[in-house]
Amino acid sequence: MEAFIHQIRGVFVLDQNGKRLLSKYYSNDLKRYLLFVVGAGYENELVLSEVLSGLIDGLMMLFRNQLTKRTFLENFDLIVLALDEVLEDGIIIETDSSAIAQKVAAVETGADASSGVEGSETITQVFKSAREQLGELASSFFQF
Repeated sequence: MEAFIHQIRGVFVLDQNGKRLLSKYYSNDLKRYLLFVVGAGYENELVLSEVLSGLIDGLMMLFRNQLTKRTFLENFDLIVLALDEVLEDGIIIETDSSAIAQKVAAVETGADASSGVEGSETITQVFKSAREQLGELASSFFQF
């Protein structure tokens, strides 16, 4: 039986505004991205884990397991929308990954997630325009 050694892959220190003060990586094999949720010291870590799992799994469903840096930048509006489906002013509203993905996909297509009725064309056009602008902006900053 092979021995298991616990390993930390990185340490991050952020200020009260979320700006990075320090980051130290102990591994070079971080292939994708890192997502964090932060709670008070007395918060139940299982609740925080549930929020994080729901968000990640919902995004993976939405983007068909292709959540890369490029996907993140090109679909930033949808990712923020998914986050808004999970949390409202820090209060947990939804942790079911299927519900999160369904609601975000409904907004993307212009349908109402609860009733299946077509949504406002104006909202759909705004999201489409924002996505195109973010894609152009991302392309100008990051060459893939």
